[in-house]
Amino acid sequence: MLLAGPVAIGLLAAYTAVVLGAGVATALKGKWATLVVGLLTGIPWLFGAVRLAKPRSWWARRYYGDRTMSRAHARAASRPYRVLVAAGLLLSLLAVASLFALFKAYRIPSSAMEPTLRCATPAPGCSADASDRILAVRFVAGLEPGRGDLVAFDAPPESIERCGTGGVFIKRVVGLPGESISGRDGVIFVDDNELSEQYIEPERRSAGDFDEITVPADHYFMLGDNRAQSCDSREYGAVPRENFIARVVFIYWPPNRIGLP
Repeated sequence: MLLAGPVAIGLLAAYTAVVLGAGVATALKGKWATLVVGLLTGIPWLFGAVRLAKPRSWWARRYYGDRTMSRAHARAASRPYRVLVAAGLLLSLLAVASLFALFKAYRIPSSAMEPTLRCATPAPGCSADASDRILAVRFVAGLEPGRGDLVAFDAPPESIERCGTGGVFIKRVVGLPGESISGRDGVIFVDDNELSEQYIEPERRSAGDFDEITVPADHYFMLGDNRAQSCDSREYGAVPRENFIARVVFIYWPPNRIGLP
């Protein structure tokens, strides 16, 4: 179809297999946001490829009218046409691969970030019927964490001992490198200045104090929004920048929660 005969069909079939295969693998891993974004990116290219069918192709003979067939003949006679089609296929594959590489999707399993990111009842501290599923963008060149960002990161080894679990945590950036952080009566102080945190409900603040610490270079002090039920930097210390994976940018499920966190 796209290029002459079997070559065009083979390229389109290979591209379709890549898109659908990646979709199946993504679905099996539960990465729903990545699946949706990938398919939305791939499908327009597939339809574009069909619309650019060669005039002698089955698709063109079956569905093209006189006017469309005339344009198809003109395209087929153009030498740059084949180069553009091949480039389009390559760019579409690169776009799909880039989306898989750039974005991460997570499900919220615990109440550590309530009510900003909700988990499903009856787990302790959870407030929703279904856990939030979120989309996060990887930290790439030019994208750096800032105070208030919600960040997915590999928990330090100390979290196993202090929290009873490890793996990927999602917390909020509260302290930046070089700052002094302390907590008194549920209030966070940064360099002795009270930090305004309107995203925290009063009943979810922790009354536990912690002494002032200085955040080391290339480290960040991370806290959950549900302070009373979050195991965070108060327990395992500041998190190295190299542990950061991605910044949370969107809630995509359930439908009533779709939007910015």
